[in-house]
Amino acid sequence: MPRSEFNYLPDPFFGVYRHSDWQHLPHVHAYGAIYSCCFRLIDSMPQELLREWRLQLDDYMAAITSDECLGINRHTPRYDQDSVAVQYYLSAGAGECILREDRFAQVVWNSLWFRDNEEYYLHAVAIMPNHVHVIVEPADGIMLSNVTRNWKSYTAHEINKLRATPGKKVWLSESYDHIIRNEDEYRNQVNYVVRNPVSAGLHNWQWVWPIQELPAPTDDWPRMPDISWLPPDADDQA
Repeated sequence: MPRSEFNYLPDPFFGVYRHSDWQHLPHVHAYGAIYSCCFRLIDSMPQELLREWRLQLDDYMAAITSDECLGINRHTPRYDQDSVAVQYYLSAGAGECILREDRFAQVVWNSLWFRDNEEYYLHAVAIMPNHVHVIVEPADGIMLSNVTRNWKSYTAHEINKLRATPGKKVWLSESYDHIIRNEDEYRNQVNYVVRNPVSAGLHNWQWVWPIQELPAPTDDWPRMPDISWLPPDADDQA
């Protein structure tokens, strides 16, 4: 379980953003950040759609390839819009959807919770028939890329043992991740994950946590402190 209950909010100090390209998708890291992460089964999206999506990201990649750092306010609306389009496609239930079977979903569930409160802190989880949503906060010194790599490597091995298909690729190499920037987005992202099974018509779906949405903020809802001292975004300096 996470280190605290629903009142835990993202740390406002994200440090310095650092870009990397694990495969084809752009990834931005921030120390102390909470991420919305999604990884998908190998057959959940046609290769043609993946190629089209990569082409649509060319402008984003060109804009940041030469950047060592990104400002705290730097946003990537095109990337986010394309990612939303992919989520809609995933919700349609493409592919074999092996995670509908409890034996496979249980493998993923166990893997996600295995290092919780050690290498990372889980804030929300939804294992869908052909993809997985996780709101996760890596522990100090732990990279998100290592966390997701371990999840996918272990679960692929165990799923292939159950299917008697050693070496078969289970997951797409690329994962989507997005830094959650404030408490309002945090609540929206967690609630999106919690609602995901019902939105896809999966009623009484057991592979989701927490089982209820976060409440609306009240007057005593903790707020993030002022971060105006952070360096201005590069776009604001133009």
